[in-house]
Amino acid sequence: DFQSTVFIGDPPPVRLADILRVHELKYVDSLKKATQQIRDNPRARADFDGDTPLSSHSLNAAMCAAGAVIEAVDQIMDPKTNIRNAFCAIRPPGHHLGPAGANVEDTQDEDLTVGSQGFCLLNNVAIGAAYARAFHWRRGVERIAIVDFDVHHGNGTEVIVRNVRRRVRQHKVSFPVRSGRFVRAQGLMLTEDAFQVWLDETDPYNIFFASIHVYDPLMSFYPGTGGPTHDLPDAQGGSESVDSPPFGPSPTVINVPLRPLMHCTNINEQQRRPETRRLAGLEEMDAPQQHEGAGGDADEGEDENGGEGAMARRWLEERTKHAFREKVYGFRLHFE
Repeated sequence: DFQSTVFIGDPPPVRLADILRVHELKYVDSLKKATQQIRDNPRARADFDGDTPLSSHSLNAAMCAAGAVIEAVDQIMDPKTNIRNAFCAIRPPGHHLGPAGANVEDTQDEDLTVGSQGFCLLNNVAIGAAYARAFHWRRGVERIAIVDFDVHHGNGTEVIVRNVRRRVRQHKVSFPVRSGRFVRAQGLMLTEDAFQVWLDETDPYNIFFASIHVYDPLMSFYPGTGGPTHDLPDAQGGSESVDSPPFGPSPTVINVPLRPLMHCTNINEQQRRPETRRLAGLEEMDAPQQHEGAGGDADEGEDENGGEGAMARRWLEERTKHAFREKVYGFRLHFE
């Protein structure tokens, strides 16, 4: 029934300030530079990494996609619209993109310049979630829940969420040193205190991230991350170095890995596994805003051969319906 559906096209592109809540400026600059190099040739194509191509229109498409999420947030929070839910039909996707580029295993701070961004240019769901908490807190937006369901792990969104805290960042700087007739490179490690915020110091206790995806450490399945995880804010943090500022707690992060379909007999087997019960934390959080991220970056055949996308979607739908059955928290945002 689409009779009451409001269709909004051509949303304004996202503003730089909204991007910088979740992405590093150096990454945004590199994306702009890459697209500017081919802007004079509409048919030109550049490879941002091994599987993330760019055209002269890619940056504008990415900014409009993220802008659509922000427009959806504003429409839902506007009491005059009477809109409670939004579905954003947008491309390119974003959940493999971290603060400064592609993510790899065990990377929680600076993203590596190598690796795959999985066709992602801006992390749409993270930009929208950060915007909702930063600008609509006066209208009751306090707790944010991001639930990512895709055949692939939402590794980029996880790293962005984990970094919403106080932490130590290290940068390696190289400079030339003359020794006689020779010049050699000298390395120096610089350490600084960093504090990424969406609103204030209560961010880690009011942000929830969960990802349900296919994961098997015995097989090579992109991106290779997302093993069983259930990290709570109070269980994290701490710095062993006396000279370093203490690490602040990170938001709640839950990963629900599902085995590839070839290793399962039916959906009931997946539901009986301990990790599939971890999303109960979503009910305990009572999140006013639930952002659902659907990566939409699976290759043809991956949904059938590599995992159980349909199975995951059915299971997640049942769980979220249960979480919201007795309470109305506000809105759900769907991303494709």
